[in-house]
Amino acid sequence: MMSTALNTSCAERRVGQRSNMNCSAYARFDGQDVPCCLTDLSVTGAQVEVLEDAILPERFHLRPADLFDMEAEVRWRRGRSIGVRFVGDPAVNAAMVVGLAAYGEI
Repeated sequence: MMSTALNTSCAERRVGQRSNMNCSAYARFDGQDVPCCLTDLSVTGAQVEVLEDAILPERFHLRPADLFDMEAEVRWRRGRSIGVRFVGDPAVNAAMVVGLAAYGEI
C-alpha cells in the first residue's frame, strides 16, 4: 500500500497559488545572464523555461522583467523546464511578486 505522501500530486503540495504567465527573465549566476521565460509564478516559487542550451546551477538569481533579483533554488528539472522555490524572506518575495503583477507582467 502506498503512503498518502506518495499519492499527493504536485499541485496539492504547493504552498502558494500559481498564476500562468509569459514573462521574460534572466537566470543570473557566475557573471552569466541566461535568458528564460517564467511560465508560472507564485510568492513561493516559479516554473522557468530556459531559452538557451544552458545548465543552471542548483541556486541562482532569477531576474524577471529586468526589474529585481530573487534567489531561487531548483526543485525539479524536465528538459528545459525548471521548477524553483524562492529562497529568503517570504514577505520580501511576496512583495516582489505583487510588484511584478502591478507592473503588468502577469
